[in-house]
Formats: sequence, C-alpha cells, structure tokens
Amino acid sequence: MRSWREYVLHHFKEPIPSVSLVSDPDALLLDEQILSELGEKRIECITYDDPVQFRYIYENNYRLEVTSYSSNVKLVLRTADKDLQIIPFDLLQIGRQLHFSIENIFPKLSTSILRQLPKKDLDSLFSVYVQHQGSSSDHDTCDFLLKKVYKIPYDTINNELDVVRFLLMHHYGNTSYPTVIVDFLLNQLSKQVDLNHFNLKEFFHSSNAFYKYLQEQWLVYLELKSKQNLPDQVKEQSIESIEHMIKNEDTHLFEDPTIQRLVDNLFSEGKLTALSGFSASRLPEWTHIGIVIDPIADERYKINHLLKSIKEEIKGCNYYQDWIKLVQKYSEFKNLCLSISLSSNDFLYKEVEVLEKELDSTFESWLIQNYRSLPSLPYLPYPVMVHQIPHSISHKLQDRKIALLVLDGMSYVQWVQMRTALSKENPDLGFKEHGVFAWIPTITSVSRQAIFTGEMPLYFGKTLDKTSKEETAWKLFWENHGILKSYVGYVKGLGLGEYNKPDILHNPKLRVVGMVVDTIDELIHGSIQGQQGLYEEIKLWLQKGFVSKLINDLLNLNFEVYITSDHGNKESYGIGRISEGVLADTKGERMRIYRERILRDDASLKYGAISWDGVGLPKDVHVLLAKENQAFVPKGRTIVAHGSISPEEVIVPFIKVIREQKI
Repeated sequence: MRSWREYVLHHFKEPIPSVSLVSDPDALLLDEQILSELGEKRIECITYDDPVQFRYIYENNYRLEVTSYSSNVKLVLRTADKDLQIIPFDLLQIGRQLHFSIENIFPKLSTSILRQLPKKDLDSLFSVYVQHQGSSSDHDTCDFLLKKVYKIPYDTINNELDVVRFLLMHHYGNTSYPTVIVDFLLNQLSKQVDLNHFNLKEFFHSSNAFYKYLQEQWLVYLELKSKQNLPDQVKEQSIESIEHMIKNEDTHLFEDPTIQRLVDNLFSEGKLTALSGFSASRLPEWTHIGIVIDPIADERYKINHLLKSIKEEIKGCNYYQDWIKLVQKYSEFKNLCLSISLSSNDFLYKEVEVLEKELDSTFESWLIQNYRSLPSLPYLPYPVMVHQIPHSISHKLQDRKIALLVLDGMSYVQWVQMRTALSKENPDLGFKEHGVFAWIPTITSVSRQAIFTGEMPLYFGKTLDKTSKEETAWKLFWENHGILKSYVGYVKGLGLGEYNKPDILHNPKLRVVGMVVDTIDELIHGSIQGQQGLYEEIKLWLQKGFVSKLINDLLNLNFEVYITSDHGNKESYGIGRISEGVLADTKGERMRIYRERILRDDASLKYGAISWDGVGLPKDVHVLLAKENQAFVPKGRTIVAHGSISPEEVIVPFIKVIREQKI
C-alpha cells in the first residue's frame, strides 16, 4: 500500500454493492480525503448512532435509491461499534459487512494512542512506520511519534532558548497534538530543562500567554539594544522583573537567528505589537517591523507582507484545516486594510481586489468539491461545522456552567476587529481561536438554527425559513444531555442600546445559556457604504463596550464563555435583480431558494449563478447562489450581504474566552 487510505478505499472498487455496513471504531472512514473520494463515486457515508435519526434519513433519502437496480447511488453505513449486529436487521440482510481498524494498519504501535491522532497525521506515520524498532508500549509509541511524525527531537531540548524556539514553532504553526502526546512531551521537558520562572504548561496550552511573554521579552530586547529609558508602556513593569528575565545581551532569545527569521511574520500577523518610544537609528534594521516609525507606512508594509504570504498559501489549501488557517490570516490582513481605509485609487487597493478574487474563486471550487464531506467529520476535539458546536461543548460540561454567545452575521474579519477592541479594554482576556464552517445557504434561519438545534438543516422541516423554534430546540438539546430545562436559558435581541445585565443572568439555577447578539447583522442589512462603512459602524458600537461588559459579567458568574457566529458577510456588487415573481420561495441578495429543481436550474443558466446541490438540506430545497462578489441587486449597487459561499461568509470564528493571570 502506498498510503493507509488504500487499506480502506480498495474495498470500494467497481463493482460496488448498493449497501456496505462498516465497523469503524477508529473513524477511518471519517477522513476528509476518503469521504471526498467516496463522494466522487456517488457513495454516501452516514454514521449509525441515533436509530430514530437514521431511520428518518434512510427512509427519506436512501431506501428507494439503494433498492433500485437502476440507481447509481451507493450507501455506506458505518458504526463505531465493533459489532455490526447493532445495525437494523433489514440492512443486515442486504448489505455486505466490512471491518476497518488502525490496529490492522499499524500493529507495532499502541492502538489506544494512535486513535487520538488526527487522520492527516496518519499520513506522516505511514511513510515512516517501517523505521519503528521499539515496542508497542505507550512510551515507545509517543517517543516514535514525536521524533518521526511531529519532527520534535525533544531529547535535544536542553535549555530555555530551545524551549522558546519549540513553543514559537508550535504556536505560530498552529499545530495540535493529541493529549497523550502533549502530556508525555511536557513531562519529558520538565525533567530535562530547569524552568523555575517559566510556566511551560501554561505557555504550551495558551498562545495568548506565550505571545504576552514574547511581547514582554521584545520590550526588554529593544531596551538592551537601544540603551534608552523604558517607554511609557512599560513604566509599570519593575526593573527587577526585567533583570530577572535577562542573563546578558548576547544570549537574549531575540538574538537567535531562528527567532529573528519569524519576526516579520509575528508583527505583520498581529501576534506581537510594534512599540513606540524607540529610535530606529539605534536599532538593527530587522527590528524596525517591531517599532512604530511611521504608523501609516508601517501598516502598509504589513499589508504587503501579508498579501504576498496569502497568495502563496492559497495554492496549498487542500483540506478544511488549511482553509481555516488561511481565513484567519486573511482576516488579519483585511482588518488592517479597513483600519487604514485604503482609497480606491491606491495601487494597493487594486492588489487587494485581485487577491480577493483569487481567494473567492479558489475557495468556491474547493467547497463545491469537498463540502459534502464536512458534516460527517468528528466534532472532537473541535467542531468542524456550526451544528456541531453544542455537541462539542457538551463534552466539556461536567460541573461547569457554559455560555454560548452567537454574534449573528459576524465574519472572521469582524472578529479580528472585535478581538482587538476587547483586548484593549480587558488585557487579562485571552482567546483560544478556531474556525468552523457555516451551513449553506449562509443565512440566519439555516445556519443559526443549526447552532441551537445541534442538527443539520435536513431535520428543520417547516422551520427552515424561521428562527422561532430556537429556544425550544436549544432547551431540548441540553435536556437530552442531562440538563433540566429550568437550568437552560436562551435570549436573543441583545446588543442594541446601552448595556444592562440580561435578566436571565439573575437566575441562580442557570447552567447553560445561549445568547444572540444581533447588532452586527442589523448593521449589515442597513449598510450603504460597503465594508468600510460597516467597519466604522462596528467600531463605534464596540466603543460602547456591550460585548466586553457581557463577557465580564459571564466570567464573574463563573461561566465558561464561547463566542461564535452563524455566518459572515461579503461586500458584493449588483449584477441585476432577478425578476421571477413568486417562483423563488426565499429571496436573498446573494441566494435564492426554490422548491422546484427545474426552476432553480433555469435561473442558474439565465443569470450565471451557482446551482447548489443541497448538501444537508431537505430534498425539496434547491438553492441558487451568487458567484464570488456578485449580488442579485441592481447593477452598480454596492452592498454588504450574505447567503453564498465566499470564505468570508462560510468560515466563522469559534472562540473560547479565558481570563488569564498576569505573567
């Protein structure tokens, strides 16, 4: 075999039976690439976990297909159970039975540890597996994985600089490791390196804490190099604490060439903040990105740097994780562009337009090909799609109280703007960031309803075009997870006017609360000056401190706070209004829903729009989507809207808020 996937995929060569029943305890089938390849062969994969939901899906979508000799649709029904006898009898009678497991692919390593690895890490493991000479013990397995798969020669990390170098690669690369690997690594490092004043565990798990440490070290380094008085920003920091962190100038961590090579990226991408009060003439040229010289020129330099970086990374986006990382970087870039209000006559403005067009078209092609595999991916350790959010956080509940803030309509770009404002108001707040995919069409009644129901829109039925059942569905979800309805809260319509603690937070029994902040979506629909005007309006709203005060109230009440959005938004340009009378069931500026496929397809041909195949939607829902930055409004009109499949609409933030101790 050339890859571990061949072990799975060779069972799906023609001729393929109509029904395959698969025991898949290690979730090998739930790999993005495998699901995509199965999809290309019109093989649908669904997981059998809830008998009622399965029967609903099967009867409505598959029974006639898989029992029809003329149908090309094939069904794979997987279960995490090793015993296929849990599958309904009627399926057992017609389906072939398969068993997949990691143990059969990697018998010389600990199966319990390999089960915790992301599927993409199994690729690297497969290529080096023959080199393993140790036992299948947990220790030998962790040792082999760290050195050969994750390329971390942990036994050569012998001092604080080595540790900082490793942590920088870890956080900047946004890498993640299974918990068992992390525990093993931190345990080994604590034995090898004397880190009395260095909180290794906190710095590993919190990028915010680590970057605050680097920021502090940057201040110290600039002072050492310039021999100036400390700038005002750090006068409150004691000289003793500075001296404690420095042995001598030559061994300071920013003298390390490996770290110096990343300095441009760290400041351009907002990981570190440039400081004022230092003279450029007294400092090496490579440090200038980290000091304020000419604020406007500095920002333009960062925009240029990010623009080139994003252009390069677009080419390598093959998996959903790649797109999430790119959208995070793009959002920093777009927020910078909006913060300096680029003129349409500016050559840099033109470069940004070209980049956005390339980003939109590349993402559009990828999404059309790969979106159908996303709902099947596991929601742990982090959700992939918005309907998985309550499932993911329910695993963290235990004795904790949980608050989920849904900022309706907030794109990742606007999250960057909000995060900046929140951090200035509350320096002790930290944010663990991930991205999730919205449901398509990216409208409130579809994607926000998915968050509060914890279900795919397929199950919405008559509520697909409304949100009136969200509260009932939210309470039912948590009741099914062992929380009494009286302990679950839901409130919407927040964010307008002055802040007052919501009445619901006065309930001492409250354990779980879902809260909808509508302001950004309201501003979107009232925006007449494009995203630049929207940026300024959100800026004014953030200055009132509504979200900041709400988060602080929740944290003070010991809630674990999560922030997300149901969909983002896109600056779009009119291509002409679609005039079809009552033919469309739902009419949006970047999407339309038809109940008849032929009507949708006719409109697609007539207006050059996208016929969306309705992944996860009811069978009678046929969606028309505007391409790239187009909108179904009069020609020449600029709007901010949502509903289609640009990365700014589809990939939204999923954030855990933490209150950190000062270092």
